Amino acid sequence: MSKDIEEHEHHHHHDDDEMDDCDGINDKELEVNEEMDITADGGVKKKLLVKGEGWTKPPKGSEVHVHYVGTLLDGTKFDSSRDRGEPFVFKLGEGQVIKGWDIGVATMHKGEKSILTCKPEYAYGSQAQGKIPANSTLQFEVELLKWVEEMDVSSKKDGSVMKKITKQGEGYDTPNEGSTVTVDYRLTDGDTVIEEKTDAKFILGDEMVPLYVDELVTSMKKHEEVRAILKGCPEKGIAADHEVICTATLKEFVKPKASYELKAEELIPAAEACRQEGNKFYTEKRVSIAAKRYKRALGFLEAEYSMNAEQKAAAKKAQIPCHLNIAACEMYLKNYHAAVEACDKALKIESNNVKARLRKAKALFLMREWEDAKVLLECLIDEFPDNEEAKKQLAEIKKTMHDDEVKQRGKYNNMFSRLHKMEEEEAKAKEEQKKKEEEEEKKRKEEEEKKKKEEEEKKKEEEKKDEKPAEEKKEDSTEMKD
Repeated sequence: MSKDIEEHEHHHHHDDDEMDDCDGINDKELEVNEEMDITADGGVKKKLLVKGEGWTKPPKGSEVHVHYVGTLLDGTKFDSSRDRGEPFVFKLGEGQVIKGWDIGVATMHKGEKSILTCKPEYAYGSQAQGKIPANSTLQFEVELLKWVEEMDVSSKKDGSVMKKITKQGEGYDTPNEGSTVTVDYRLTDGDTVIEEKTDAKFILGDEMVPLYVDELVTSMKKHEEVRAILKGCPEKGIAADHEVICTATLKEFVKPKASYELKAEELIPAAEACRQEGNKFYTEKRVSIAAKRYKRALGFLEAEYSMNAEQKAAAKKAQIPCHLNIAACEMYLKNYHAAVEACDKALKIESNNVKARLRKAKALFLMREWEDAKVLLECLIDEFPDNEEAKKQLAEIKKTMHDDEVKQRGKYNNMFSRLHKMEEEEAKAKEEQKKKEEEEEKKRKEEEEKKKKEEEEKKKEEEKKDEKPAEEKKEDSTEMKD
């Protein structure tokens, strides 16, 4: 729908209870141009214009694609997806559109075109909306193009986790990263059960279950049941070109407390608990999870709005080890630019922090920014002449720079040597070409001279032949006189 109507719809959700009131929907099959009430109270009427295909209808929660033209009862058009040249897409029965649409579209078949007439209580009610006056009965010519029951819930939106809801869950809330969930799930490859767990309790994002199961559960509501098609299962050695079926039920979930849910005096202890968890994961080489814990700890420490001056100062100081731990994680993961950024954040709080300067120098070194790393370490040693770690790093950088210079010099020498050899070979080739051309020229001249000589000899022969008949004729005339 148009932008103003879409914005209104975000505030015009009907809840599941309202949907339950419409259990008596009349979804009898209509003939073309036949009209009927599809709600018991006559709030939504449907007139069939074009019959659809088959007998299936879009289930609740499916992603439906429609074209529509919206008009007032006097024919005034207020919105049209056809004018915009692209279909309108929404999740059916989720309260993303007006109530009359959720009810009416659920009665349609693929390819069907119908007119839905929605009374105000099934449209925008007493609130005026753009070109729509308050308390308006609206008509929508709706064409159901298609629906998708399997939704892409993968984090990369690459189709690696395609979910189909088999039983609706409760409410609208879904677990987020860090939530503790209780799930029944089953992974199958054809007739083979790969993994099956009942009441599996795990923390989302902590790599406790296969990644695609993790991503699937993140999209689910409490008590929702699903069937999903996964592109392989790397953790079980199944390649992405192989489909794995996952059935799952989300039984329970508890979200981690957000910073705004904690009192000021609880924030620093909560952050420290997260940081200690991060240290545990880092020791176990589960570095990406460790980084998440450190970042969550920072989230608590940066929530300064409820803190007093003393708490703010303590929180600021506690941010330094978090930034340094994040830098260590990023270096382990070879994200050196991110490591430098984390070190800079620590240095912004405490500009002379030795550990931050050493770690930044190390990251710069690994980025091959040797000169910057060298300057940073030389400044550090000027301030702290006894710092052995700084001396060790500086010596390593100088050696690397020297070795690289020698290597580059060798490359240049080799390059000049190859260039000289190429020049010699080119000169030799030119000399040989010149010699060849001279020989060809000499041969051409000899052939021309020979040809010329042959032509002259031939000419002389022809002249001799011409002279002989003349002499014979002369002798004949003499004999006749006698």
